[in-house]
Amino acid sequence: MSIGEFANKVRLSKTTLIRYEAVGLLEPAFIDPDTQRRYYRTAQLVRAQQIQILQDLELPIAVILQVLSDPGIAS
Repeated sequence: MSIGEFANKVRLSKTTLIRYEAVGLLEPAFIDPDTQRRYYRTAQLVRAQQIQILQDLELPIAVILQVLSDPGIAS
């Protein structure tokens, strides 16, 4: 789905999703090489929700990255 559709589903702005990409939290599933448009898979909704929960707890980005990289936690 397009970044706009994904943003609407997770209730985040496109700017926030691009920021998540920049810091390595949530990479798009595909970036069109011609238009640079970003696309996401439905399965990535869960990761976006996990990021939101951890940010609501005011965890730093580095900690969120660490938590989400732990396969026992992020699965």
